[in-house]
Amino acid sequence: MNRMRKLWEKSTISMKFSVGLWVVIILMFLSAAASTLLLYQSMKGAEEARAAGERAAQITEIGTLFKSKDARIIDYLLEPGDRSVKLYTQEQTKLNQAEKNLKPYMNTPDQKKWFSQIITDDSRLFNLFQSEFVPAVLMNQKKELSRVHQEQNAIQARSIKRINQLRDSVIDEQQRAMDLVRKQVVGAMLFLAVSIVVTLLISCAITWRVSKEMKHSFRYVIGLTERIAGGDLTEHEKAKQIKMNSA
Repeated sequence: MNRMRKLWEKSTISMKFSVGLWVVIILMFLSAAASTLLLYQSMKGAEEARAAGERAAQITEIGTLFKSKDARIIDYLLEPGDRSVKLYTQEQTKLNQAEKNLKPYMNTPDQKKWFSQIITDDSRLFNLFQSEFVPAVLMNQKKELSRVHQEQNAIQARSIKRINQLRDSVIDEQQRAMDLVRKQVVGAMLFLAVSIVVTLLISCAITWRVSKEMKHSFRYVIGLTERIAGGDLTEHEKAKQIKMNSA
């Protein structure tokens, strides 16, 4: 510590100002780097929120396709034939593709469990329609038709409930990600503001210290000059000695 102080005292005015300048530059660089890192993390959080929003939209699409399939069952009941079966199969193909696209993005154990149950129920609904509902309609088996339709309604209601649970879970993820992004952005702005203030304070402190030393040196030189001009040669000898020691 004493060594640093001696080095500082022996430094020229220009060197002291240079030290102050470099301190400011280094602090500003560190502040900019830290703020950039915080903003990068915020961007990652924003991307996660966007992805969660897309998943919520895909889950809503799956719910819509479930309801659309249910409407095709009513269509077949009112107008039995290959056309209704074909439309139902087309809806099933769309639903299978939507489920395939969404499956890799289930994050939590609950989401994976609900999604697995939805796929199982969807498969059961398709088999019921193809293997039991259609034959019961064609053979006019009203009792069997009533039983199958009741099972279809129960599975449909259960599936829609799980789809809603899944969507709510993903929306909660999105909300948490958005809240985190807001906190990170505010944190980055506060950090940058504090860093700027601290840097300015340090810069002002160094400038004030150097200016104070300059004023002290100027007053000493002016006083020494006045005493020498007044005939005080002892001060002249002291000045020469100081100069020789400095050399």
